[in-house]
Order: sequence, then C-alpha cells, then structure tokens
Amino acid sequence: MALAEYFQWKFISTGDLLRREVANKTEKGKRIQECFNNFKFVDDEIVIALVKTEIDSYEKKQFSWIIQGFPRTKV
Repeated sequence: MALAEYFQWKFISTGDLLRREVANKTEKGKRIQECFNNFKFVDDEIVIALVKTEIDSYEKKQFSWIIQGFPRTKV
C-alpha cells in the first residue's frame, strides 16, 4: 500500500474485493462466504473475474494500479 500511496497508483486488494462481494450478497459473494467458512481458497474463476473487472475499470480511466494478494493458488 505504501507504493500505491507514493506513486499515486490505485490499490487493488483481493481480500477487499472478496469482502465487498460478500457484503453485496451476490451469488459470487455467497460462494465466497462458503469458502471463508470452510477455510478454503476461493475458486480461481471468481477471484480472476473480480480482479479483471477491477483492472478493466482502472485501465478504462487510465489509472495505474498495483495488486496485493494475487495470485494465491498455483493455477
């Protein structure tokens, strides 16, 4: 986060994205909560989709960005 502040980049936290999805009570959020409850990694497809959406929105606005917590699995 210090790098993001220093360079004025947008900061993407996969943890924040996952918690936001749970808070919004979406279908993905329900699956994420199941994974949290069972102490398992969230499905790669869900994490990748959330991160891609966030990156696409920043790219569209021509913002620089940095990611924390991605990737988390070998896939």
